[in-house]
Amino acid sequence: MTLSNVEAIRAVVLADEERMKYHPLSRVQKDLETMLSGPLNVSFTEDYDVLLAERSRDYELLVAYTDRWDAAVTEEQAEGLISFVRNGGGLVVLHTGVSLSIHDKLHELIGARFIGHPPYQKLSFQRIEEGNAVLHPIVRELEPFESEDEPYRYAMLESTEKQVIVEYRQDGVAYPAAWVRHEGRGRIVSLMPGHNANSLQHPEVRKLILSACLWVAGRLD
Repeated sequence: MTLSNVEAIRAVVLADEERMKYHPLSRVQKDLETMLSGPLNVSFTEDYDVLLAERSRDYELLVAYTDRWDAAVTEEQAEGLISFVRNGGGLVVLHTGVSLSIHDKLHELIGARFIGHPPYQKLSFQRIEEGNAVLHPIVRELEPFESEDEPYRYAMLESTEKQVIVEYRQDGVAYPAAWVRHEGRGRIVSLMPGHNANSLQHPEVRKLILSACLWVAGRLD
């Protein structure tokens, strides 16, 4: 893993506790702190106004672990996040963070919407390799692994260009588990794993999440 710029990345994790439906911040905060501390100077918030342009400029990276499925963010919050990314900010959409895509503009930004999932179970994950193509930096050191998680299914938005870099298999069928996008001067990574400690304490999942954060922040070549 080749890193550039050793200064800690200014990062914020947006998640839910009081308003959560399925994924409380308290269940994942300790694991996220453990895996991200050092390379990232990370804080946590439930305040969606961190998405506003005047607030998001304080950060280089935003990790969305939002659990907001029945109420889209405001127009100002959506516009703020889009501006943040287009102006060079990094966005990591972690597991339930795909709930942001219920807002139409963030659907376009993320490139997919959640459409459901079969029961929580053990899944097999692997990076996507196409012939002799150079692997994406995020998955260059990722090994095939098995981990328990919710097998999220997505409706991928064909009008947004993206690269799927990890897939999971269930009953012999492959499904997207991670993809990357560029938007303006910024970068976006969407990651399916991350439901609970069984996932977040897996060494390969930790490697995947940390590499995604470093890449969107421009610190991983």
